[in-house]
Amino acid sequence: ESLFSLDFNYKVNKAVASTSEGCVRIYNLDATDRTLMHTHNSIQSFIQSEKGDLLLTSSRDKTAKLWDYVTGKNIVTLTGHSEELYSTVFDKIKKRVLTTSYDRTARIWDIEGKTSPIILPHDFYVTNAIFINDDKNVLSYSGNDIYIWNSDCGILEKRIELDTPNVNMDDLLARTEIKICDLVYDRNRNRLIASHRDGKIRVWDFKTNQLIKEIKAHNEQSWLILSDDYLISYSDDAKIKIWNADNYGILHTFDKH
Repeated sequence: ESLFSLDFNYKVNKAVASTSEGCVRIYNLDATDRTLMHTHNSIQSFIQSEKGDLLLTSSRDKTAKLWDYVTGKNIVTLTGHSEELYSTVFDKIKKRVLTTSYDRTARIWDIEGKTSPIILPHDFYVTNAIFINDDKNVLSYSGNDIYIWNSDCGILEKRIELDTPNVNMDDLLARTEIKICDLVYDRNRNRLIASHRDGKIRVWDFKTNQLIKEIKAHNEQSWLILSDDYLISYSDDAKIKIWNADNYGILHTFDKH
């Protein structure tokens, strides 16, 4: 059984790890105990709620599931995608869930699963999507294009074609044509942070659309975890790095042994 992904919740001092066998292990960092949850057969991604009471998982079985952190009980299963899921995320107030899939859609769900989801269609499979602007919008990434949607009605408000040579350079993310691996939105600082296949991390001011930082973080593609104070990047170059979330100074590097 191998480790598939890892996440930390600093507010409740817990770590969550998923395995290749479809299990989720929740570790209390103040003690040695752990909680074992058998979730999907094949977990694609997961995310914790900030309070540490809910866990949201996505799977190759085409479903997303919401779990009670304490009891391990499955609260609701979200079905409707026709292909395996890629990612999941909560909105700010934990009333909605956003999923992405290889079926070329992102979907916005009522967290209780009582209403039909809002379907956001794309031309290619959707690798990333996040809530932005106090959850008024969804930003998604598909086929190297950026889409910005109205999260209440699903109307496409803007599409930025990154491969178009004449794209307005003032547009968000139009300063690079490098493929994006991961996107996170920093609500506290109103910044969009992207990791790229060239190993770099780029940071934009979301209000002005200006590129404010470019970091040569890794030698290979990387993925991101964001907390209030730290940005964590982990990469195919076998390194994990912790960055200051204010100025992106490097704090620590965990290298392979």
